[in-house]
Amino acid sequence: MSKDQKSIKAILTSELSQELSPVWSDSGIRAGVDSLHPLHRSEVVTSFVSPNSLGLFEHRDILKSVVSALRSSHGELGVSRVDGARSGLHDSCEDRVASFFGGDAGLIFNSKNQAILTLITSLTTSGLVVIGPAFTPLPLADACALVEAPYEEYSSLEDLKEVLSRTRLLNRRLVFGESMGLISGSGLDVPAFVSILEAFDAWGILDESASVAFSGLRGAGSSESLPTHPNLLARISSALPFMGTGIAAMSTTVELREVLLRRSRYLQFESPPTPAEFAGLRAAIDTVEMAVSRRQQLAARTLHVFETLETQGWKIISARDNPCISIWQDSIQKGIEIRSALLRRKHLVEVIPAKALLSSGCVIRVRPSILHADIEITNLLESFATVRARSPLR
Repeated sequence: MSKDQKSIKAILTSELSQELSPVWSDSGIRAGVDSLHPLHRSEVVTSFVSPNSLGLFEHRDILKSVVSALRSSHGELGVSRVDGARSGLHDSCEDRVASFFGGDAGLIFNSKNQAILTLITSLTTSGLVVIGPAFTPLPLADACALVEAPYEEYSSLEDLKEVLSRTRLLNRRLVFGESMGLISGSGLDVPAFVSILEAFDAWGILDESASVAFSGLRGAGSSESLPTHPNLLARISSALPFMGTGIAAMSTTVELREVLLRRSRYLQFESPPTPAEFAGLRAAIDTVEMAVSRRQQLAARTLHVFETLETQGWKIISARDNPCISIWQDSIQKGIEIRSALLRRKHLVEVIPAKALLSSGCVIRVRPSILHADIEITNLLESFATVRARSPLR
């Protein structure tokens, strides 16, 4: 090993020693019979971390479309967009995304992180500032670091007004919002959010990932009440609630779609999602629109869990209609200990760090599903009550 390599290793070791983030240990969870019943030390536990809240991952219409596309396309195309990795299936899926969210054009990405990266790097010009919600899991700060764009956070709409007022002289303000917070679970007043964008002449991007499939009569999130607005550039959403895949959909204007395709340094040269993924997404959107009774069933179950945990005294920060219930803890260590106590009672929940510029802590996130048996919900709530009564972590 050369002297320079040793020096680099020493520098990284020094930085690692200053890192205050907790070390996440292997909790021992392994795949089981299905996503709701994994194994923990060879024993079956009930999982409340699966995004399959509506039970659509194995819906026959979605699987049928995927299998049909696989047979007709003979697997992945394996070529980039500029080499013609498109078909009528790609076009029809992107058109379906646009109509579902009320936009003029659709664009499919391999992941939501790629969509964020493409948006920020492609729209960067002199004077750009990116503004995002506190506790967001979106990689906004990382993308800004790549193009040396300043990044600001807001924790409320009043905070957003203050940030926009401070940055009024900049040429372009790109504001991201979450119709429902993926970590905090809080709901966003979308009409008020868009009104602020209009008042300060800012551009907005809405992430619908936590509300799509669950909110609205058709499951289209906030787009049902406010489909379009001149200051709202795009809506993005992960396909995870639809079909369990990480691809992401964007509904936007024709002009922005073309800007992204022409200006992005890698989007044209990267292989797009496969025809099977496009077919599955299109079928999943059709299925979601018809899943009214499933949404009603999930809403009733989630509200029951929400109200029971609230009565027990847990600090819930999520909205009542959010399919994910977020319980706040002041430290990550507290969240880990509560999760461990629940795991000993055969219930798996998520602990997610909630870091912002001005505060930090964590949330314990619970995802009820319509696939859970009633007794599993009852046992979970009883375990929460026991943990709260016996634990000093309140």
